[in-house]
Amino acid sequence: MAEYETPYQALATFEDDETDEAPSHDRDFMIHVVPESTRWNHIENLDDFFARVYNYHQRGGFGCMVIEDILQLIQFLFVVLFSIFLIDCVDYDVLFANIKYNGTHKVTIPEAVIPLDQCVQRFSFGIIVCILVAFAFWVFRTLKVIYNVFKYTEIRSFYNNALKITAVELANLTWHEIQRRLLEVQKEQQMCIHKQELSELGGPWSPFENNWKLKEEYKHKHRREYLSQL
Repeated sequence: MAEYETPYQALATFEDDETDEAPSHDRDFMIHVVPESTRWNHIENLDDFFARVYNYHQRGGFGCMVIEDILQLIQFLFVVLFSIFLIDCVDYDVLFANIKYNGTHKVTIPEAVIPLDQCVQRFSFGIIVCILVAFAFWVFRTLKVIYNVFKYTEIRSFYNNALKITAVELANLTWHEIQRRLLEVQKEQQMCIHKQELSELGGPWSPFENNWKLKEEYKHKHRREYLSQL
C-alpha cells in the first residue's frame, strides 16, 4: 500500500517482559504534531493584525520600534523635568540682573540656579498636581510600551517564520513585496477564513471594499493625499 505524508507521527512504544504478548494494536499510537506555522491560522482581528504588520515594516522592524518607544519615554520625562526646572529652580531676577547680586563679575548660570532643596520648597500646589499627573501618564506609557514589546515580538515571529523575512532583509524590501508574501501565506495558512485567497485590492489593509469600490472613509477629500501614498 502506498505511504502518505501526514502531520501525524507514531508514538514510540516501550516493551518489557510483561507486554511482549500484547497485541500490536494496543501498543501503537499516533499523535498529531501541529506545525509552528499553523499559529497564524484563522486570525480573529485581521484589520489590527495587518495594521501591525504594516507598521512593523514602515518603522523599520523590532529593534527600531523598541528604541523609538523608549526614546519617547525619555523625551517626555526630560521635557517635564526641564520645564519644572525653568519654572521653579531658576532665579530670573539674578539671571537678568534685576537685583544687585555681585558687582565684581557678571552673573553666571550656576549662580542663578536655586539649590534643589530650596527649589522643591518653592513648588506650588498647581506644580505638584502637574507633576503627579505627568508621572501617572508616564507610568501608563511605560506599561503600554512593555505591552507593545510583546506585540512587536509576535509580529517579528510572523515575519521570521511565516513570511521568511529576517531583520536584515526587511530594510531592503518594499511594502509591495511584503504584500506579495502575505498573499502567499494566505494560500498556505488561511489567515482569513472568509476568503480562500486575498489580493492587493481585497485585503484588510486595502482601501477598497471590493475590486472596484472604495471604502467610505477614503471618499473624503482630506483622505485623498493619504490614499495617493498607498
